[in-house]
Amino acid sequence: MIVAITGQAPDAGHPRRRRAFMALAEACVRIGLPLWVTTPERIAWRVRQFSGWHYQPGAGWRTGVAALQRAVVYDGMYLADLRACAGRYRTLLRRLDADRIPCFNPVLPAKDVLYAWLAAAQADSTFSVPRTWPATGPGSVLRALAHAPCVWFKPTVGSGGRNIARVERVGPGQYRVVAPRFFGHALHTTWTRAGIISWSARACTRRRFMLQEDLPLVSTRDGRKVDFRVTLQRDATGDWTLTAVTARVAARGSVLTNLHAGGTAVSLTGGAAGDWLQDTGLVVDLARVERAASAACRALADRVPRLGLLGVDVGVTLDGTAYVYDCNGRPGRDILTDAELDAFMHKLAGFASYLWRTAYEIPSRADGEECRE
Repeated sequence: MIVAITGQAPDAGHPRRRRAFMALAEACVRIGLPLWVTTPERIAWRVRQFSGWHYQPGAGWRTGVAALQRAVVYDGMYLADLRACAGRYRTLLRRLDADRIPCFNPVLPAKDVLYAWLAAAQADSTFSVPRTWPATGPGSVLRALAHAPCVWFKPTVGSGGRNIARVERVGPGQYRVVAPRFFGHALHTTWTRAGIISWSARACTRRRFMLQEDLPLVSTRDGRKVDFRVTLQRDATGDWTLTAVTARVAARGSVLTNLHAGGTAVSLTGGAAGDWLQDTGLVVDLARVERAASAACRALADRVPRLGLLGVDVGVTLDGTAYVYDCNGRPGRDILTDAELDAFMHKLAGFASYLWRTAYEIPSRADGEECRE
């Protein structure tokens, strides 16, 4: 049995979310593992039961009660879900760990820890990592700017384009700060050293921050910055596979490629890449981008054994170097095409079946054959 943990019913919310859960349900039917969907507050740990929704072919989603036994849990809690039930979610993770119930996709550590892991792996790999510094005091931003002309001041947890600022030296004692969404405000201003110190110190009382050098990313003919999201997943064999490659194109004049900051997503999966690259004037080796993402993924998977899916953000600089500068264990569904989303959920179900077989010592079956429980 696969139990998907989320924040509300599988047929509620945004159409994209509803499609994702339906694709997961159909994939589970093909694999032969029953699927239940529930929320953290619906689990009664004392009796190891939960109420939720299960999918019946031809009948759709039905409510019911089930025992939490011989199960694999898919942690499908996205940011809005976490905000709604943070306390219950922490209890959920503790109990799953204590009861040794297999669970994926695990929560990744803070970004400063991730970058330290990636930096340790980059020497023997096909990717690079931007220079990164901790924001440990009021002068941290200025110290980083002594090593790089432009840096990103970014939170160690979260983001999605929120609370991230680009800080650039523009003259003696003058610094330009650009942030589309910084604690509810848009910033586009120039400050002195004192202004930078005061602003960054206030921000650090609200979040943990880090600093990272700005990279001269490749741009389209009309000057829009581009980076690449590579979505990787483990499938029914337990092996890592490529699900999608997506170009993220910044809005005109924007410093961020993120969709929430007005960026545009372009699928480059399969044979879609060549014409788009030619039309935009980009010279990018996508095979190198994919290799960089795969190498970073392997480096993290060595440290997080039940990592089953990962969105890797790769920036390509003007000299062709592939930099990995973010990894997301909850890669957004809205960046994928319908076909990519269906493949994403099918592989997710496949990896859940792999975990179930290995956890409960069931002989491996070919994809599509039944392994019911």
